[in-house]
Amino acid sequence: MEQTLLRIDASIRYQGSYTRELGDYFEQRWLEANPGAHIIRRDLNADPLPHLNGPLAQAYFAGNREAEILETSNLLCEELQHCTHLLLTCPMYNFGIPSTLKTYLDHIVRVQETFKPLAGGGYTGLLQDKQCWLITARGGSKAYVPFDAFGSYLSGILAFMGITEPGIIAMENTQQEHFAGDWPFTYRQQVDQMLAAALRTTH
Repeated sequence: MEQTLLRIDASIRYQGSYTRELGDYFEQRWLEANPGAHIIRRDLNADPLPHLNGPLAQAYFAGNREAEILETSNLLCEELQHCTHLLLTCPMYNFGIPSTLKTYLDHIVRVQETFKPLAGGGYTGLLQDKQCWLITARGGSKAYVPFDAFGSYLSGILAFMGITEPGIIAMENTQQEHFAGDWPFTYRQQVDQMLAAALRTTH
């Protein structure tokens, strides 16, 4: 089976973006481990998606997948369905995810596309065969935040779609002066360790 990495970047910054920079390192190392593999890149800042609206939400449940209004959502769902690996890089803004990423999720959390209802009640995810990694960054520390809607939301929505054990690299205190000089070795080492562990489980 051809290996395909779907990379999704959510930062509004390019220069000085820790999540993008570490994502670049991850991509390089992943390609070294998977020569000849394919990468799909989706930059949510460069190519923002249309927000969820009434007609689009109605079309999700109308039963006509070929409706023109679903063209973008269908494409995004197909990218997820066909990839073997998923990399999501995401900073925290105001205790939550960027609005561009929320819009992306509104397009891909769809019944019969990424999850389905069960006969006895409840739901099951349809993306259970994916390997997934999250690279996140926050200016402060979780110790100083009264709630963590950021990390729990990302992990929860991935689990709802069937991705229950993503590898997570969570950069903290990025606003501290020492961070800019110290971070590459520490977090690149984490990338190498996660990819080595992933290779052990697939070979």
